Amino acid sequence: MPVPGVENNHLSITAINQFRKLAATSGRLDDSDLSISEAELLEKLMLTEGYYLRRSAILLFHDTPERFITGAFVKIGFFRSESEIVYHDEIHGDLFTQSSRTIDLLQTKYMNAAITYKDIQRIERYPVPRVALREGVLNALVHRDYAVSAPIQIRVYEDRLKIWNPIVLPEGWSLEKLLGEHSSHPYNPGIANCFFRAGEIESWGRGIQRIFQACRESSTPEPMIRLSGNDLWLEFPFKQNVLNNIQEIQEKSSEANSNKLDKKLGNELGNRLGNELGNTNTRIITEMKKNSQISAKQLANILKISTTAVEKHIKQLRENDKIQRMDGTRGHWKVLNLNNIQEIQEKSAETHSKKLDEKLGNRLGNELGNTKTRIMNEMKKNPQISGKQLANILKISKTAVEKHIKQLRESDKIQRMNGTRGHWKVLDA
Repeated sequence: MPVPGVENNHLSITAINQFRKLAATSGRLDDSDLSISEAELLEKLMLTEGYYLRRSAILLFHDTPERFITGAFVKIGFFRSESEIVYHDEIHGDLFTQSSRTIDLLQTKYMNAAITYKDIQRIERYPVPRVALREGVLNALVHRDYAVSAPIQIRVYEDRLKIWNPIVLPEGWSLEKLLGEHSSHPYNPGIANCFFRAGEIESWGRGIQRIFQACRESSTPEPMIRLSGNDLWLEFPFKQNVLNNIQEIQEKSSEANSNKLDKKLGNELGNRLGNELGNTNTRIITEMKKNSQISAKQLANILKISTTAVEKHIKQLRENDKIQRMDGTRGHWKVLNLNNIQEIQEKSAETHSKKLDEKLGNRLGNELGNTKTRIMNEMKKNPQISGKQLANILKISKTAVEKHIKQLRESDKIQRMNGTRGHWKVLDA
């Protein structure tokens, strides 16, 4: 189909040169054809019709093909259920860019790998074999019906991955024919020819068979293919032992990080907590001065601590004759000896932090041991999350978050992809 208004100089030289490199590597284009001009190459690839470029030329080599072909991009989403999406991405650009970025993003952001070791070699095994995943993505991009305005949709769940694309089968074909041996009848011959010349696909109609073969060779479940009208669904179920391995790695990582760091962090933060507890007593007295009928629940909301913790502080203050409850449970608070708030703070910190710091510090250490697990979980939900966002979620300082991230990177638990403007990849989560 020709597209008026788009000329050769509107196409991406970068995309065309990348195609030349791929074709040179595959050896499926004569050397003489690799050095001809862009206009001659497009004609050689049968991507022109008269004075116009075909739609396939725009899809293959334009930076933003969706300007002319609505829906010419890929959407990826991670779902907790059919109706609950956690995060998503869109992949734009020429079709070669879309294919490579989609495959890489699925493996670096959307799927966890089961980790094993052979001697000192680290082996990552993904729930879907890369060969099968690659063929599934390429089939969707090369053979989809671009007259449909919806983009290709890839839905990733905890236990499966689904690829949807609109399709038009050759006349007389059924799903059984598609799944069996058949000759090549590409719906988009210009696109299929260029992907073949680039060494990305075969020309024998074996894409579906290659997907099943890759799954069998890696001992992963075979995919399920469903055709409803013009909607083609390709679903990869994840193997249970791979999921179990990933979960085991996550649990071991959480336990190991907790055991290594909790004792040191608990002691350090326990000492710091003693000073903060002293300030808490002072703040409770101050709030009682402002509102003598204030409740423990109201104090907990103001101080951002639990009601149980407030009640412990109140008990200590009453035992030290700092406050007194007047007229029973329905009465009010009377603050005693409020002449020197600083004296109350120092005595409270000295007497009570020594008794409580070790116990509370150890408890706090245990809680902080889970901080790394929570950081990895948040990175899983949003791989582009920042240190400041993590600090807000975890209610700790940005400096503390950066220390945890540094330790996780040094322990090969996470990896930063594509530099400071990239995203996080959780390796062992």
